[in-house]
Amino acid sequence: MGASAGKVSERAARAIQKMAAAMHDTNSRLDDADVEALWKRYDHNRTGYLELEDLKALLRDLQDAIFSRPDIPPTERERALREFDADSASVLAEFERFDTDHDGKIQKEDFFAGIHTLYGM
Repeated sequence: MGASAGKVSERAARAIQKMAAAMHDTNSRLDDADVEALWKRYDHNRTGYLELEDLKALLRDLQDAIFSRPDIPPTERERALREFDADSASVLAEFERFDTDHDGKIQKEDFFAGIHTLYGM
């Protein structure tokens, strides 16, 4: 992995932590650089879109981040487990919400818009 790829991965990891924090703390926000880092991490094959498996990977990482945070109460962890089970129907619903043209792909602009909506950026 090159130096710039390592930086993207570190930034994406921090963005995942911010997303986890935002579920519990409304003062935690992602900025455009965070969302760009997420995009680069999960559009790993550089197709210019995310597929369902890419979104599942993001949600698995988010779920792991939520469970690793000691400041998230157990009730929030349980809710996150229900809502972000990467193999659940709710993931498909999230994918469909992001996939605004229903072509089975989340375009970059749709990803940014969806993250902005979900995390109040």
